[in-house]
Amino acid sequence: EEKERREKASYPPFYVMDKIEGVTLKEKAEKDKAYEGNIRESLGLIKDIGSALVKAHKAGLIHRDLKPKNIFVRQDGTPVIIDFGICQFVGGRRHSLTGEEPTDYDFIPPELSVGAIDESKVCPANDVYAVGKLLYYLISGGKQLPMEQYKEPEYDLRKKDPSRLMELVYHVFDATITSKAEARLQTIEDMLSLIDRELLEGSRCIFCRKGSYKPLSR
Repeated sequence: EEKERREKASYPPFYVMDKIEGVTLKEKAEKDKAYEGNIRESLGLIKDIGSALVKAHKAGLIHRDLKPKNIFVRQDGTPVIIDFGICQFVGGRRHSLTGEEPTDYDFIPPELSVGAIDESKVCPANDVYAVGKLLYYLISGGKQLPMEQYKEPEYDLRKKDPSRLMELVYHVFDATITSKAEARLQTIEDMLSLIDRELLEGSRCIFCRKGSYKPLSR
């Protein structure tokens, strides 16, 4: 028994990971155009991603590098958030190598961008910004949004889709894709609640403002 214990103690550390069958969100959105123009499908995926982030945030963990390459989509459509290589706990405790930073700044909030990193500002609102950008990315068919230019003519999705539902999606953009962290929604839970409220509004009759509503689920 003692010999077996010593042999086990000599093994190198290891951990077990899921084997994920599927593709990255980048490939699914840009190559397959799986979500382009499909607002409800895009919102459904964002809600799934948000639900996973809620659990991470409750543990005090901020991803900091949410982007299409860091989300894997299983064959059944379920998203899996990967690559927590530069994650950080609220309060400043890092879980990454010194000097490692995000590599795709189109999805990174200004407060965490190069030359402006203040680790005391790491909070759930950082990931809220990235998820807002991911929503734009999905609906646009894989177009990355520079800064907060979703209302600029070149990037305004309402030009192609002037529907009421798209206008409600823009309410979500207004609450998430803002340069000032204090001006955006502070938690993923707030973002998911806003999405549900906007979908409720979008499901009502435009004349009587009534009607049944079923929360979006996948």
